[in-house]
Amino acid sequence: MAAALLAWRVSHPRWLAAFALVWGAFLPWFGLTQGRLLVGPLHWIVALTHLLVGGVAIAVGIRLAGALERQPGALTVSSLAGSRT
Repeated sequence: MAAALLAWRVSHPRWLAAFALVWGAFLPWFGLTQGRLLVGPLHWIVALTHLLVGGVAIAVGIRLAGALERQPGALTVSSLAGSRT
């Protein structure tokens, strides 16, 4: 979530930052409720979905990191804390 907020502030692909915020809010809910979804022999579908959801989260994190890395001076202390002069 922190990377998504930082990307929203300093990078160009705001759609990616917005998606990361929504996905980051969805992940804890899904992780906590997955044990109650499709209990029984069909629970493998939930396990596979959990694996895919985690993979998407990793891919989004990698894309956000790349977008932040390409921004000149985006990860300086002054850009994170704001101007204190």
